[in-house]
Amino acid sequence: MKPIITLLTFIALIASSVAAEPAVSVAKVDFDEIDDLLETLVLSKPEHKKLRDEYLAEKKKSESSQRKMQEAIMKGEKINPMEAGVKMLGFHKNRKKTSQLCQKYLLEIIGETFKGKYKIILKEDYKSSILYTEVAIEDITDILRQELLKRLPKKHE
Repeated sequence: MKPIITLLTFIALIASSVAAEPAVSVAKVDFDEIDDLLETLVLSKPEHKKLRDEYLAEKKKSESSQRKMQEAIMKGEKINPMEAGVKMLGFHKNRKKTSQLCQKYLLEIIGETFKGKYKIILKEDYKSSILYTEVAIEDITDILRQELLKRLPKKHE
């Protein structure tokens, strides 16, 4: 009788652990894998025609400028970094707007595709890790920075 009770208890535990979902479902998105496709989809929308034309023209101009600068460096010629920087400014503005539109579009896709399956979605990127969340996440960076500053060794006088 004891082995049967143990077996039934074991089966019940396995069944309950398989049926129960974790408290928080987490996924990640590698932007390097989908960035070009996402950008193409967003810029192909009719309402983004003006942005697409400006963005692609500036991207081409920026790539050409960068290529010329690299060629000049390889030849040992002097380059003006200020001139190169000025050429990149306009592209940066449209690149940022395009990036924001891509993230907005991706959030729509996430909502439609996963319908709340994931509570946290991490963006695998150097600058930003969280793309979407349904749970509050406290940013403790300032608190840690203060604690680290308190622990810095005092300067010797």
